[in-house]
Parts: sequence; structure tokens; C-alpha cells
Amino acid sequence: MSQLNEYLVFFRKLRNILAHQNNLDAAQIINLAEGFGIEISEEDANLVLTDWGVTSFIYESITYGQDEFFKFIRELIVSINPENVLVIPHPSSIQLLTVLNELQIDSSLVNSTLLNKEGFKLLSRISGGELQYSIVEKDDLKLHSYDLVLDMRPFGMKGGIEIEELLQIAPVKKSGKIIHSATPSFFLTNKNSGKNIASRTGYNLSAIFEFPPGFFDRTNIVSSLVIMDKSPQKKVFAARAFTEQEGAKRVISNWVSGITSQNPEFGICVELQDFNGLRSIIARGELEALALKRGYNLLDFNEVILSYKVTRSQNFERCKHLPNSVYIPKMYAKSAITQDKLSERLKSYIQLELNPDVADAKFFCLMMNDVFGKQMFECVATGNTMRAISQSGLKQLPIYLPDIEKQQEIIEAYDTIRDVESELEVIKSKCWLSESTAGEVGQMISKFAPINTVDYLLSELPFPLASILQLYKSFTADSHKDRYETLLHFFEATSLFTAVIHLSAWKDHDEFDTHWRSVNSHMSSKNEEWITKPTFGSWNTINSKFSKIYRQQWNEPKIRDSLREIYSNVDEEFLNSLSSKKYSKILDGANTIRNQHKGHSGVVGNDEAETHHRSLLDLLDDFRSLFSNSLTRVSLFVPGKGEMTTDGYSCDLSVLTGAMTPFNSSSAIFNSPPHKDKLYLYSSPKKTFVELLRFIKLGPTPSDVLNSCYFFGGIKKDGQKFLNYHSKSITDTYYNDPLVQIAVDLLS
Repeated sequence: MSQLNEYLVFFRKLRNILAHQNNLDAAQIINLAEGFGIEISEEDANLVLTDWGVTSFIYESITYGQDEFFKFIRELIVSINPENVLVIPHPSSIQLLTVLNELQIDSSLVNSTLLNKEGFKLLSRISGGELQYSIVEKDDLKLHSYDLVLDMRPFGMKGGIEIEELLQIAPVKKSGKIIHSATPSFFLTNKNSGKNIASRTGYNLSAIFEFPPGFFDRTNIVSSLVIMDKSPQKKVFAARAFTEQEGAKRVISNWVSGITSQNPEFGICVELQDFNGLRSIIARGELEALALKRGYNLLDFNEVILSYKVTRSQNFERCKHLPNSVYIPKMYAKSAITQDKLSERLKSYIQLELNPDVADAKFFCLMMNDVFGKQMFECVATGNTMRAISQSGLKQLPIYLPDIEKQQEIIEAYDTIRDVESELEVIKSKCWLSESTAGEVGQMISKFAPINTVDYLLSELPFPLASILQLYKSFTADSHKDRYETLLHFFEATSLFTAVIHLSAWKDHDEFDTHWRSVNSHMSSKNEEWITKPTFGSWNTINSKFSKIYRQQWNEPKIRDSLREIYSNVDEEFLNSLSSKKYSKILDGANTIRNQHKGHSGVVGNDEAETHHRSLLDLLDDFRSLFSNSLTRVSLFVPGKGEMTTDGYSCDLSVLTGAMTPFNSSSAIFNSPPHKDKLYLYSSPKKTFVELLRFIKLGPTPSDVLNSCYFFGGIKKDGQKFLNYHSKSITDTYYNDPLVQIAVDLLS
């Protein structure tokens, strides 16, 4: 398949050239092909020049030009084990035929407007030999019968045989199946949706395998493979279409065996009318787990909601206010208990009148504005980019609540917090009044004094960073120089750590090379050997550049889901803080202090060190403020023993949080196995993780600490240099680690 893809990429480039340059000859095309490392005959070169339809046909073939897609298709076909297959043709059918020929399955194509015979023959010749297939006229289909019909046209491609006609004329055997590529509109409730057409023509949905947003070229639409047959089905099997082989085999095995997994991505049986995407099913599972953790109970919709009204006006529409009501925007935003608190830019929202015996509107509003409410919204929201709650979806809203007494306790706690915030604002204003003394202000604020920043971060940060602050605390309060230098090490290590998160998330993505060339070019202009001699500024630049990429893509709703996939569903608030301009400003501030004073103006005296120390503590306070709400939502871990189950890969974890060791033990279920002796980042209860590049290592333990962590410091003649920032007895060590070299080569 990879050889065929090489040709497809070449023809895509060629078509773009021919679209702007019409004076090429066969010799020039042959030379161009050689530049791609492939061969093309003079006869085929002339065919491409004279038949624009052939060139366009081959260009469109790239739509499904991903080996991962066809690996999943192969596993699916093997599980069905058909003797013969009918392919509804389109440009990408050449890859399907390649798979079918490899499996030695009798294959046929329907002659239609999407079948370019010369294009098929050309790709067949140049990609390693003639493919074996027959062509069947549409009128002759009734003379044949097939075990499997494959209809996987690129989305939006018109022509050929449409889905309704296909289901009416498809010559499928009694036990045969149809595999169809579908968009979210297939599952809508209107009479012309794909699922209703299937029902009218006697087909039932057996399985839905969903690919992530943006998986296919030129679209960010969530796409699925739908399997239809005529066997009676009470429920439909829904799962993620895994592109790695082990995950694909497990999912398909669960479907064949009728196994429902606790992890919806590995397969769950649902009522077809309840299916509005795997994302919503996963959200339900995560909401249930969160409700169990909080001690909330699931209540029936009609038990909680006395009445509801959905506004539909193009302008802001006011409802008659009802007692104990809450107002929820149809597209997720802040809820309110009065319409005055809603944004007048809202075109539509939902008024819910709540039963006062089981729900307090004030609590319900607080809950909807919390992460819990966001999960409730995701359970019933529809749409790929601009997700919203429909009236029919509203009735499916899973409502979890504590008892009414607990709701009142939480409301009182929030009221207290609000009062404290108001009192702190008063104290702030008093600071500027001439008649207020420092002693008065200090006395007023003493009752609010929180745990100091260092102690807070010691318990919440990942171990590699928290351990540096542990060293900081070991110095006496008047050791300003030691403390100042340790905080510089902390910020430099933090910059490396977060840069590695960005790089690790993007490293396997198609756009990584494009983004990295831009970043690398900028850094190389300042430091030609930055990868062998990385600096604080180098890591800051990586953070700044990839943070900007993140912010730009996050602000595009159409690709936001793809961005979540890239970062393996790590907590959004953490990623937003990580990619904020404020975070870049904190890192740049620390680096400025370093460059101005450390090694740039001679030895730093204790008085000067005290000044710099205070400046760095201010930056540390800013860091705490920025990340305080999200640090607990991400975990750094090393995997232990594990095994593949029907729910996914279940394994033990050592969670590297805080400065204290030994590390806490935990367990989790993931979609794929993590590798031992590597570091990973994830957000529970998500089933995905970011595998961190080997620029951070757990290593030899010095005598003065129980565990030790090392940060990449460049390439030296003795090997790969790694720095230790949290031990007084050892500062660095050297490795010749192949995984470190892979990471270095990626960025070279």
C-alpha cells in the first residue's frame, strides 16, 4: 500500500502543476517522477498529459490515501470473511482493490459515472502489477449476489449510485453486509437521513465505527463506517475505528463476539435512536464516573423538570420568569438564574422550571457552569463544530443531583466564597488610602492568608518540577543566592517540560514538519547548534511558537476537536493555561532575569540575589495563579504491569505528583498499551495519553534523595548530557540512550 501512496502523492503534485502550467511534455513528467523516487513510462506520461479526467481521478484518490484507514478496513473484511465483494467505484477504490487482491477475494466494480477505467488501469500498472477485478453493469446486478458491498465514496462526492438507490438494488446475499462511509447527517431523525432510508429498504444497522475528526484529507467532519445487513438487530454496536492494529483487532473482535465494553471506545451496544456520536456516549460514561465520585444520583428528567421552553427568535427573546428556573444557552456558555444575566447576543436558550423538592435553581446553575455541567451538555449535544442541544436532545439530558440538603450546603459555601472575594476587594482598596496603615491592612488580610505558593506547588506539581522546589525549601530563608539560582533552574526545567508536552503531542501529526520548520528556522537563526546546546531561551521559543499554534487552532471551532485529538484529550483548562500569552510572559520574565545577571554581569552578590529572588517569587505566584485550577486534572505517570481486556488496556500506574516519594500507586484503562520505562501525561478518566519525548528521564538516584529526575542538556563528547536540578550532591550525568537520539533526530 505504501508504494501506491507514493504514486498518489506524486500525481497530486503533478495535477497542481498541470493546473497552472500546460506546456509540460512526457520527458519532463518522467524526470519529475524520478525526483519522487518512482518510475513512469512514456506511454503513461502521455496518457496523463492528454486525459485530464485520468489526472483528476488519480488526484482524488488521495482522499483515503492513508495506510491506517486501509489497515482497519483490512481487519474488518477479514472478520467478515467474504468470498466475493462488490465495490461501488470512486477514485479511492484502487486502494480497496489492492486490499481485496492481497486477501485473494473475488472483486467486482459497478460501472458508473465515477469509474474512470483508464485511471484504474494506470494506477494498477504503475503500483506493482495488474489488479484483478471485473466490471459489472448496473442493470446486470440482479444477476449476481455478493457477501459484501463496499460503498466508501469521499464525502460530498456526487454521482454514481446514491445511498437510497444502492440499498434498493444492492445484490447482497441473505447473510451479506454493506459497509458505507457516513457523516453525522446519516444519523439524523428526518425521513431522508441514511438510517431511515436503511430502515425503509429493509436494512438494519449492525455496527458503527467512528473515526476521529479530521482523519480524512480535506475535511474535519466526524466520519464513520456503518455496517448494514438484514438480520434482526435490537441494538447497534458503536465503537472507535482504531488505526493501530491491536486496537482495531480488539474492537472488531468485540463486535463479532457481541461484547459490550466498559470503555465505549472499544464498543458499546446502544439503541439507534439514542446514538448521536461516540463523543456523546463517552461523555455519558465520564459523567457517570464523576457523579459516582461526587455522590450524585441519577434522576428522571420529568422528576426534575416541571416545564421547559426553547426560544427560537433571531433576536434575544424574553420568557415569562417562573419560580425556581434556570436559563441554559443552547450552545454551551454560562447558565444563569435570571435572564438579565444572559448575554443579549444569545439567539436561543432554554428555560428550565425545576421541581423545588429535588433541585434548587441556584445549585443547578452552579453545576451547569462547572465541568460537571459541561459533561452533561456533551452527553446530548449534536453537531461537529458548533455543538448545541436540540429540543429532542434536551429530553435525553442525564441529570445527576445530590439531595436538596447537600445542594443548600454547596450554595452556602459558594455564597461564603463570594463574600470573601468582596471583602478582599475592600481590603485591596484600603491599601491605597492614606489613613490606612500597613498594620491595619495586614491584620485584615491575615485571616485569609493561604498556604504559601512554594508549599502549594510542592504537593500539586509533577515530581520532576516539585522536586526542584523541595531543594529550594532546604535552603535557609537568608540563602538568597541559593534560592534564587534554584528558582531559575525551576523555571528553565518547567519551560523544557511544557515544551516537551507540545512537541510530544504534535510529533506524529501530519502538520508537525510544517510547524517545526518554522520554529526551528527561528531558533537556528539565533543559535545554530541549539539542539546540541539548548538554552532556556530555546525552550521558551518552542513554548511560544506552539502555544500560538494552539491558540489559533482553538479559536477555530471547526478544528477544535482535531486539536483535542492531537493533545490526547488532556484537560482543556490545563492546555489553555499552558498555551496562554501569560505563561509565555512568565517564562520570558524568568529568562530575562537569568540573562541580565547570571553569567552576564559577573558574580551575583547576596543583596542583588535577594532582589532577583523576590522577582522570581513574584513570577512563581503568577505561575500558581495561572495553573492552580488545572494542575490536579493532569497526571504524569510511569506504567506498570497490565493486560488487554475487553474494555481496553488495564494497567497499574506510578503517579509522579508532588515532591514526596515513593510515588502513589493507581490504575487506569487506556485504549492502547503504554510502554514501560517511559513517561506519560493524561487526564483521568480519559483513555488516551501523551507519550513524552525522552528529554526528561528518571535516572540514577543520588545519595541525598530517594528518586531523581534529569533534564536534557545537550549533546557532548561524553554522550547525551542530562541535568539534575534537585540534588546538592550531583548535577548532571551522561547517557547513550537510543530513545533520546530519536527525539534529537526528530528536531534536528
